[in-house]
Amino acid sequence: MPIAQADTFAVEFGVANYHVPGHPAPLTHGDATTRRAATLQQAILAEECGLDVFGVNDSFSTTLLELDPFCLIQQVAQRTSRIKLTTSIGDVNSTNLSQRHAEFHQVLELTGKRSEIVLERDNFSPPGADPTADASTSETFNAQLAEWVAMIEQCRADATWIEVVGRSDVILQAASHNIPIMLQISSGNPLKQKHFVDMYHQAISRFGRRDLPLGILVPGFVAASDDVAREASFPSWAHHVGDSIPAEHMSETFSKEIEQGALFIGSPDTVAAKIASTVEHLGLNRFIMRYTCGLHPDSVAEECIRLFGTEVVPRVRELLLQR
Repeated sequence: MPIAQADTFAVEFGVANYHVPGHPAPLTHGDATTRRAATLQQAILAEECGLDVFGVNDSFSTTLLELDPFCLIQQVAQRTSRIKLTTSIGDVNSTNLSQRHAEFHQVLELTGKRSEIVLERDNFSPPGADPTADASTSETFNAQLAEWVAMIEQCRADATWIEVVGRSDVILQAASHNIPIMLQISSGNPLKQKHFVDMYHQAISRFGRRDLPLGILVPGFVAASDDVAREASFPSWAHHVGDSIPAEHMSETFSKEIEQGALFIGSPDTVAAKIASTVEHLGLNRFIMRYTCGLHPDSVAEECIRLFGTEVVPRVRELLLQR
């Protein structure tokens, strides 16, 4: 077992939606009311299929569903009994955290303490971009983070994660505040994040903190076969990367990201093998697959969740036991 794996935590699996800031998904099926109902059904299905976590992206909910994500996870909680429900604060720097904390505290109570919040540290970075290049918002984020931690400690709620795109400073911040991190990887080989993982656990030890879980958030899609999964996923991936990749290299880059990079796309066997290798190498305690940005037809998105929960996750657990 890798040294990064904390024995005190089981591995959790879940799915989450996402939204690309500045690039509204060209949805053609249904209005916001219809999309809200579809997302609710997908969350219910995730629990029925044995998944541990369902994530509602802040921007996805407010932009595409026209609904505060806190309201959505409350609705999901009323229709489910076990699954953990996460949402995010996408713009930490300009959010009124005192108001948001009060609202989140209410959500915690209404959901039976099944809800969690993810603070998004980094703005969206397209494949190939350097997420560490601009740290101009760090001072504001630091102050906001300290404020949030103080409020969470007062209400004794242990339900916050920090989403990180490969930044050592934020990893150290998370460890100092005793907050677990979620590595958000959109491109490149996830196994190359190992140095950040080691830094995280070394920092936890240095600050004298208790063991903290480690999660990863990656794009993916599961279908009956590799070819079907690729065909269904390419439009949403192309929308995700926008014009950061020249059109003539789009197809080649897409295939390379599936075979060697951050895209967990394919049949249940293909995706399970890649997840098992990633979980083992990085010592992960939570694996979240971003399955849609609103471009997939509802029936296709639901089939992805069904396959992920009933076929992929059991195979991953079996593979991990064999290693």
